[in-house]
Amino acid sequence: MVNPEEDLLIYFAPNKRSESPSPQPRRKAKPASTSQRQRRSLPDDPQHMIPLSKSKGFEVSRGGKHYKISHPAHPQVHTGMALTPSDIRWNLNFSSDIDHKFNIDLCYA
Repeated sequence: MVNPEEDLLIYFAPNKRSESPSPQPRRKAKPASTSQRQRRSLPDDPQHMIPLSKSKGFEVSRGGKHYKISHPAHPQVHTGMALTPSDIRWNLNFSSDIDHKFNIDLCYA
């Protein structure tokens, strides 16, 4: 485009994008501590989850329709587990609760 009043030439170049390949999604790195440990499957029955919890140092007491789970290292923290869970993912949710509240992973031996 030419501006005759100012005797100036203005040039608009097309925007060129570099043809770089799209970035690959990054894979999450496993923590070094869990790569050497053996992952175990979680029990499907609350009666089998209790011995696993006790083996990790938890104290389990029954009260009404739930078990009360606590740990001596965390005296102010506790969680519950139903006597008869109705959800198929109860064991994964329970393990996640234990991991978040007590920082103890039930899935690793």
